[in-house]
Amino acid sequence: MSKRPGGFADLLAKKAKTDRQTNAEQAAQASNPASKNRYLSSPVPPESALASFLLQSRHAAKQFLPKEITFPITKPFCEIEARLGILKLPFGQRDRRVASSGPKSKDGKPVKAFHCHQQPNCVMESGVSRTHFLTWTQGGLVSFSRVVPSFFCRCVAHVGFVLLQSEPGPMTLALGVTSSNADANKLKHELHEHEYVETVYTGYGNDGRVCYDGMHPPTKQGPQPAFGKMEYKDKLANMDLTIPAASYDMRISLSAEKILDDRVPIDPPAGWSRKRVKRRRSYTRRDKNIAWQIDVTEVTTSHADPNHPIEVDYEIEMELQEKVMLQLVNENDEGRLQSLTKQLASQLWWILSQINPLAEVIDAEETLRDHPNKRAVRLALAQCGALKKFMDGGANVASFSSPIGKAEEPPQGLSNLKFIGCMPINFSRHNIEEVQRSPENGYFLSEKTDGVRHFMIFTG
Repeated sequence: MSKRPGGFADLLAKKAKTDRQTNAEQAAQASNPASKNRYLSSPVPPESALASFLLQSRHAAKQFLPKEITFPITKPFCEIEARLGILKLPFGQRDRRVASSGPKSKDGKPVKAFHCHQQPNCVMESGVSRTHFLTWTQGGLVSFSRVVPSFFCRCVAHVGFVLLQSEPGPMTLALGVTSSNADANKLKHELHEHEYVETVYTGYGNDGRVCYDGMHPPTKQGPQPAFGKMEYKDKLANMDLTIPAASYDMRISLSAEKILDDRVPIDPPAGWSRKRVKRRRSYTRRDKNIAWQIDVTEVTTSHADPNHPIEVDYEIEMELQEKVMLQLVNENDEGRLQSLTKQLASQLWWILSQINPLAEVIDAEETLRDHPNKRAVRLALAQCGALKKFMDGGANVASFSSPIGKAEEPPQGLSNLKFIGCMPINFSRHNIEEVQRSPENGYFLSEKTDGVRHFMIFTG
């Protein structure tokens, strides 16, 4: 429902009320800088941020090793993985994303990512929606889903791996144009797909968990696992990047898994609170030209408390392959190390940009600036006031008198108005009597579209 503009006095009263509210908000914000969004204070080039984190992870991983360990390391002992999700404000500050969705800019330039290192730490809600999960991953290698182009682009040989370019190569076009049987066969020749099921019991002390291969308890028809394993993950480092222009944010972590008991009997120990059945598909390139593995997982969670409903979540993760992780830790040449981390960061950001694409259109509010010509601004506001005066006058005003084109300055009274359009309002029960008592044509029904209305005025 839209209410037609009332009288001139009504609009002036509304404007005065708005000005009072705005002034109060500005004063509160000036006295309390924390009221601004602190999580958007650190824009970063994502590839540079990822490369820095990889160097930090290398240092943290080497610090984690016992001093008696000798180099080079030959057995994997930690992992780096990046996962998609929503970074939310800490508990107590409303359950919402740290940044409103949509491209952001700084100094007129688009910003792809912001480093969320501020205190208090934001909360990561891992996972993607079912719609995105099915759209991006359901086809697997049978069709050209978003997982597939993440691994295909024009490559340039460099330090044993590849540097990624954004321009698609011939292989991408050949494999991605159709989903015919020939294309599917080529995809399976280039990519390796591994599918497996794991059951994990969580909720033990010290973040311990018990893992079993396959479904657990096993079905009579399925394989019978001999033992499970009790393990825990030690979080060594992590970095949060909020990506407002994309559907999801990212957390990249370095963690070390430690097996406490590799002969847990078929019945899990008492004390678990949740049972998570992970149905996962993992993708890698057969030629190893991409150092990251993509994992897409459907997670079904049940609880020890039978009154708690079953939950289904969908996760997409990128994990650095073990061989490359060992190379990162063992590399001592500074030049090769810098090249390696830069290359790995470029690969990861390429994969993320394919699976979690960025919107390119910046919100108008992000780019609007005050007009430099103050007289033109006064004329535009006066034009609004003159239009409003003409509309309110009805039959008593014979003609419209525009301040534009006149030599003298526009009357100050006309420049107080900011917008002359109808004001959409939500229609509720208490509005019925107001509509019934309103003058003829006081209200009309219209679509209420979300967004900001803009009024363009040509002053010359």
